[in-house]
Amino acid sequence: MGDIAAAISSTEQDYHIDSKDALIQYNLACYLALAGERSRALSWLGRSLRLDPQLVNLIAEDEDFDSLRHDSGFQMIVTAVQGAV
Repeated sequence: MGDIAAAISSTEQDYHIDSKDALIQYNLACYLALAGERSRALSWLGRSLRLDPQLVNLIAEDEDFDSLRHDSGFQMIVTAVQGAV
């Protein structure tokens, strides 16, 4: 993905159109993680997983989150959702 800033902007616009779509929020978390925006990425990831806990099944294979895998907040979010699914 060449232009992360454009992807973030586009996905934020999608969110304003459909704020209940968990996949839009998950994708926003992915792009923010790639952009190095840890705090915002974790916030959007948590939101997406609250709407659709099954999205946790995508995380293990999703390279977009590689920069966060050792982050305690990331691990806490993922573990909490995995325990509930």
